[in-house]
Amino acid sequence: MTGKVIWTTQTGETLDIKDMTDSHLLNTIQFLKRRIDDFWSVGYPCFQGELAQECAEKEYEQAEELMGEMYDMRNAMKKEARRRGLRLCQAR
Repeated sequence: MTGKVIWTTQTGETLDIKDMTDSHLLNTIQFLKRRIDDFWSVGYPCFQGELAQECAEKEYEQAEELMGEMYDMRNAMKKEARRRGLRLCQAR
């Protein structure tokens, strides 16, 4: 990710991660970690019906793309936290 990295808050507000408070940045890093961990803890879909399996696989592929975006966002946020001299273990 280069240039501005924009985060959309729970309320729909958008802001550059460079404008986030330290606590917001650290908490968001932890939030993304939990979401990524939750996704990978779910197994690959396996259904009996061909149509059901096809639909599940499409949804899984879309979720994998979203996980890639979350990884990229989290990495950009971790880089910003390090630039500020924040300790990532401070995130709750």
